[in-house]
Amino acid sequence: MPVMGRGYYISKQLAMAMALLAVLATSTILALSVAYSKEKSKGQSTDTSTSSALPATPPPSDPWDKYRLPDTLSPQYYNMTLWPRLTMDAQGVYRFTGSSGVAFICMKETDLILIHSRKLNLTLFNGHHAKLSGMHGVVAPAIKKSWFQVETQYLVVQLKGMLKPGKSYWLYVEFQGELADDLEGFYRSEYEEDGVKKLIAITQMQPTYARKAFPCFDEPAMKAIFHIALIHEPGTVALSNSREMGTKNLTINGTKVIKTRFHPTKNMSTYLVAFVVSDFTYISKPNDKKIMVRVWARKKAIDEGQGGYALSITQPILEFFEKYYSTKYPLNKSDQIALPDFNAGAMENWGLITYRETALLYDPKTSANGNQQRVLIVVSHELAHMWFGNLVTLKWWNDLWLNEGFASYVEYLGADYAEPTWHIKDQIILYDIYQAFAVDSLVSSHPLSCKEEEVNKPEEISQMFNTISYSKGAAVLRMLSEFLTEPVFAKGLGTYLKHFAFGNSEYSDLWDHLQNATDETPELKLPHSVHDIMNRWILQMGFPLVTIDTQTGNVSQKHFLLDPNSVVERPSEFNYEWFIPIKWMKGGLEQDRLWLLRKAVVHKSMKVSRDEWVLANLNVSGYYRVNYDLENWEKLLNQLNSNHQKIPVINRAQILDDAFNLATASILNITLALRTTKYLSSEREYIPWEAAFRCLSSLYLVFDRNEVYGALQAYLRKQVTPLFNHFASITVNWTIVPLGHSDQFTQIIALSLACRAGLQECLDLTQTWFRQWMQHPENNMIHPNLRSTVYCNAIAAGGAQEWDFGWRMFKKATVAAEATKLRSALACTREPWLLNRYPIPYCTVYYELIQISSLKEMVVATTQMQPTDARKAFPCFDEPAMKAVFHMTLIHVPGTKALANAMEIGTKLITLNNQTVLQTKFEPTKKMSTYLLAFIVSDFDFIRAPQREKVLIRIWARRKAINSGQGDYSLNITGLLLDFFQYYYNTSYPLHKSDQVALPDFSAGAMENWGLVTYRETTLLYDPEVSSNEDKEDVVIVISHELAHMWFGNLVTMKWWNDVWLNEGFATYVSYLGASEAEPTWSIKDLMVLDVIQPALLVDSQGSSHPLSCLEDAINTPKEISALFNSITYKKGAAVLRMLSEVLSEPVFVKGLIAYLNQFAYGNTVYTDLWGQIQAVVDLNPELNLPATINEIMNRWTLQMGFPVVTIDTQTGRITQKPFLLDPDTQLGRPSAYEYEWFVPIKWMKNGTNMGQYWLLNETDTHLSMKTNNKWVLANLNISGFYRVNYDSQNWQRLLSQLTTDHTAIPIINRAQIIDDAFSLSRAKIISTTVALSTTKYLSKETEYVPWESAVRNLNYFSDMLEQTEVYDAMQNYLRQKVQPLFTYFKKITSDWTQIPSRHTDQYNQINAISLGCKTGVEGCMNLTSMWYNKWMENPSKNLIHPNLKATVYCYAISIGGDAEWEFGWKMYKNATIAAEAKKLMSALSCTRKPLLLQRYLKYTLDPNMIRKQDVVFIMAHAASSVVGRAQVWNFIRANWHHFVKDYDGFYSFGYIMLLVTRRFSTETELNQIAKRKGTSYLAAEEKHCWETQANRKSINTRQR
Repeated sequence: MPVMGRGYYISKQLAMAMALLAVLATSTILALSVAYSKEKSKGQSTDTSTSSALPATPPPSDPWDKYRLPDTLSPQYYNMTLWPRLTMDAQGVYRFTGSSGVAFICMKETDLILIHSRKLNLTLFNGHHAKLSGMHGVVAPAIKKSWFQVETQYLVVQLKGMLKPGKSYWLYVEFQGELADDLEGFYRSEYEEDGVKKLIAITQMQPTYARKAFPCFDEPAMKAIFHIALIHEPGTVALSNSREMGTKNLTINGTKVIKTRFHPTKNMSTYLVAFVVSDFTYISKPNDKKIMVRVWARKKAIDEGQGGYALSITQPILEFFEKYYSTKYPLNKSDQIALPDFNAGAMENWGLITYRETALLYDPKTSANGNQQRVLIVVSHELAHMWFGNLVTLKWWNDLWLNEGFASYVEYLGADYAEPTWHIKDQIILYDIYQAFAVDSLVSSHPLSCKEEEVNKPEEISQMFNTISYSKGAAVLRMLSEFLTEPVFAKGLGTYLKHFAFGNSEYSDLWDHLQNATDETPELKLPHSVHDIMNRWILQMGFPLVTIDTQTGNVSQKHFLLDPNSVVERPSEFNYEWFIPIKWMKGGLEQDRLWLLRKAVVHKSMKVSRDEWVLANLNVSGYYRVNYDLENWEKLLNQLNSNHQKIPVINRAQILDDAFNLATASILNITLALRTTKYLSSEREYIPWEAAFRCLSSLYLVFDRNEVYGALQAYLRKQVTPLFNHFASITVNWTIVPLGHSDQFTQIIALSLACRAGLQECLDLTQTWFRQWMQHPENNMIHPNLRSTVYCNAIAAGGAQEWDFGWRMFKKATVAAEATKLRSALACTREPWLLNRYPIPYCTVYYELIQISSLKEMVVATTQMQPTDARKAFPCFDEPAMKAVFHMTLIHVPGTKALANAMEIGTKLITLNNQTVLQTKFEPTKKMSTYLLAFIVSDFDFIRAPQREKVLIRIWARRKAINSGQGDYSLNITGLLLDFFQYYYNTSYPLHKSDQVALPDFSAGAMENWGLVTYRETTLLYDPEVSSNEDKEDVVIVISHELAHMWFGNLVTMKWWNDVWLNEGFATYVSYLGASEAEPTWSIKDLMVLDVIQPALLVDSQGSSHPLSCLEDAINTPKEISALFNSITYKKGAAVLRMLSEVLSEPVFVKGLIAYLNQFAYGNTVYTDLWGQIQAVVDLNPELNLPATINEIMNRWTLQMGFPVVTIDTQTGRITQKPFLLDPDTQLGRPSAYEYEWFVPIKWMKNGTNMGQYWLLNETDTHLSMKTNNKWVLANLNISGFYRVNYDSQNWQRLLSQLTTDHTAIPIINRAQIIDDAFSLSRAKIISTTVALSTTKYLSKETEYVPWESAVRNLNYFSDMLEQTEVYDAMQNYLRQKVQPLFTYFKKITSDWTQIPSRHTDQYNQINAISLGCKTGVEGCMNLTSMWYNKWMENPSKNLIHPNLKATVYCYAISIGGDAEWEFGWKMYKNATIAAEAKKLMSALSCTRKPLLLQRYLKYTLDPNMIRKQDVVFIMAHAASSVVGRAQVWNFIRANWHHFVKDYDGFYSFGYIMLLVTRRFSTETELNQIAKRKGTSYLAAEEKHCWETQANRKSINTRQR
């Protein structure tokens, strides 16, 4: 779906109209249509994503550098024994040991054996990793050498002689590996039952993880027979693909064990091998066909009967598939096992199928019919694979779609046989076809099948497991079966399975057999061969939209795209045309099938009379959407409204879904789409209602903050009420369950949509049921079908009591399906504070690093290499362009863990200098710069996310912080952000893991080390009990910034530090895009104006500023490099890149960015390389009509300092630009090749109407459309450009008048802009202070955060500057008048400060209300903060102050308090275990007005045992924020000058402390004191401090006059 805009303004008149429209459904639809169109047009984005493939690299020359095995060897069978240890060893690691031999035949003469092996430590035999012998009297050549090729995951065995074709050989290995919890290969799963922690050892080999369990030829075509034995501890049972041959008791090295041997398997692929060791039990069913059927699970689950349903359906489904495939079940047993910890839904291991518990277990007492249906569908899918996929297997992973698509199709056939009354076959429409449509209608889609050579690497194979493979594969195979007829399809399938049994095939082999079956059915007339028809559906992405004009009979097709503006860049040999089978009806009568074989054709039979209608794609048998002429649409709507049952059930759903998607694609009017829902008040069938429910849910997303939301609610309430009443009737007032399976689903929709639409009877019903359960927790009378809906709505309507009860029941749940319902319902709460609790290539250089770390008394060894400190860790070529691969080993003391950029290969105990230590080795890194290197040794703990697309996500921190849940929020958002940036960059995340570590002592906010990002604790950890929403926002912004670097900065890196602005400016800009994706309700992109753009404008308006970029030879020394990490680099860089994106449009900007990343992956660039890639995209979009090249436009913004003030004279239409400087007397000493003129993009409006964009290219120009007498002009809409705007006095007055009369006519961001521009122009003596202050007069009516924050910052500056003048009291009185209404407003909406506002920005504005209220003396404010603080002092263990308000309350309470308040704050600071809480207290302690206390606090900054070095800058800045504190801090710095110069010569330099402390200096004395320090140190920023002080003095003098 296109992204919909969020801030659409609707007039009062339209709002009143909406209230009336709720009465009439038709009128409501029209109103919704208008609003939808506007919302859609505002927010619509173009999907320009293309293939994520990186630029081609030279093909590897050696066989071991290729990802595919050579065709020289063919495995025949394996003999393997494995012993998993389910207890930790002395090093705290779970391990398994094993031995394996493989017999193989040499197919071509070779002296090389390549066999897959990953993360296995192999025993050496005479210095080699394996033993080789000949079989049947053959003499094997000796081994020359062996090694591991890590990148391609091979054990390489080079021989001294040749292996002979046709001869058999035996390769034997012994190995050990970690039984990790990574859900891959042979791994361990942990669960808790009755308070006891239990472990099981299980496998997941698909697609490329068998190599982690034992060395093997790990490709699907390398089939073999497997002889398996498992050693396991007493009390456990071992399972594998085949039946047990026998068990015996053994004692090995003093340990009693059991050894279970299994019968040889059938000839099969490695990815289907499975073994399990557990204490599980089973149920079985007698079978007269000698097929043993068992269901295994936790003993408690089996005893409770949760496996009974799966057992009852397994045999019928097996019988169905035997008939369907015309082939007996190939094995003599079928084990199915439910696992508590399993990444996939299920896995079709031959004879031992593994399932997630929710996919196999069903408890009728607590599980819904949806859970029962899921068990049925998944079991049917996996059993279908026993033939299609296992008996006959794909040759290579490029044909995975045939394997999974086929099983996804026939799963419905098997399920329908097992439960014939459920009519389940129809549901493929909802759960596969519509899902496929959604993904396949985007330009980021891909064909079902691709060339074999396009899929090589494990990560490329993993990417094939997606919706296209499963759901589109199912859809096109169902279509094929429909037009061939099921008997012909099944006949061809049967011969295919017989021909390729126990072998491998390609998709074209199936086409051949289906063609043979077709040729044997002469009555079946196809227009082309099966090959020719189907290749169009599998070798090109997407699907067609068929358009039928019933007035002419014209039928046409075109590639359907959800975004009509997107560009398809993937070529197709078929030009995106398909051979389309059209089943259709006319006036309710089915007609003969038609084939659309060209772009357009006329079918006279489809030309209809006045009363007839045409409906195409009956039962959605074809994989395409359908559009009609408007007259036919009207006839279909009339038929729905008059007698909907004349249209087949599935097609009623199709009409709804097609109409809404055509409206989204701007093909159909949204009004017509909405009208397809009018008939729903008469509909009772599940499939149409489910389709409608999904479409209508998308409307909620569009209108959830729109004034037509009420009308939408009323309309939906009207439509769903008859359905709600119908089920109330047939269930005898909700006391029984409907008999029909699909009726039970429809009942859920009735309840869910009725409650969502606000039907009071529904809300009362759900709350009553939930309260009854709360009163009797042991007796839950809510029917399992309805629990998800009831739980969610009751918790949403309730408060902490309901949520806590739900949480308690979730923690007690022993049935996975019930736990899932409760987990989901807990997220339904509307209380933010409750929701916050919810846990929710090659190179010529490489480095071999061994670091030794010794830790005692909780010390952490960590790194910070950027920009030039890698050289302090090890000798290296320490420049960003000197990229290399790093092989790292860390030696550390027992009890600690080691981390580095790459994944750990393994850890072992060694003795070094008579000391027992741990040695951890890591995989080689990607090719990268030295400044991105990182390693850490600590006793930290971690939490991890479920494995997602081979990316391991972990959050590391102090164990106490992890255990208290402080890392949960970071973990929750990291996956979302990685997904967003993969989509945004259209490039897969380049690494296998993403570790993020919170460090107690870290100078920077965070550091983007590739794969191991380090953070200050406050920017990674979040505790909802003590952390504020600002803390939470800091976390999401900083994580987003650092993850953005994983591509931009790490994958592609600047050549030299003179371009660091591009690196950091870009990450700063897109951090807001990523954060907005993670927290879409926060309007966080708007906050970039406050956080980034306005601060950048302030810094860049000073004479001490500098250009973004400079010549490479101007930056040489480490100090010069460090000085570049400043506000200009980060914030101005972000602002000008945002401006460029705005000018080009986001799609064009992103497309250029993608090309840039693909072109320079793993390399280095200069900024002009980005301009070049973007220019290439611009050249393909001439409609942009830029006035100059990207290079010419952007050089003016990056190669000269400052920015322009654009002045618009609305009396003449004259527009001018000049450099803007806060101090107008400053001389621009730095020359510019562009003479300080810019190419300025001006987006503007006139009296509220958007007037488009205009370019100011010279110092002066005339734009007559800006000439106006009585209408106001507003330029730089949404501050999309990096400049300030001034106007003639009449226009200023018109803007001020508009603010006073109706400020909402001006966009929120521009209200902030008007205030900020006016105050800055006033400081620069361009407009009067009166005009600036007048922009704040309207604030008594303003409640939005962004304008208020802009005003507070500027008014605080004025207040600070005037604090020692006689006009200060008048200033305070004025501010008090402005903030009083805001203070009163928040007091009211928070019920006298007992609640917290629900909106994110309102929570910020509440802080402004209290902070400014206390500062200006608003009645009751100081008493309020003191009261809260005193209550805390009385009961220190119970702090009731809300985290959002703590910083403000602490500060004002300490400021008016005495020694007791300060001492209490200091004590709480030293006891704080949460960094965010410590930071608030640290700041508040500097608020004291008692000089002796502040002096004591400042002295603590000299002692790192009292105050961490990283926190000194923060304390100094806060202490210097008042006049008294400023003088005291400055005197303290002067007295300790040499200490600060010496200790803060680094990344965060003394210059930065000086900037923060002296930025409010304004007196002659203060200026002289700064000047005296010139030349006493290296301080580069002295000139800046003097400049700011001079500017402040002039500003104050102007105001006093």
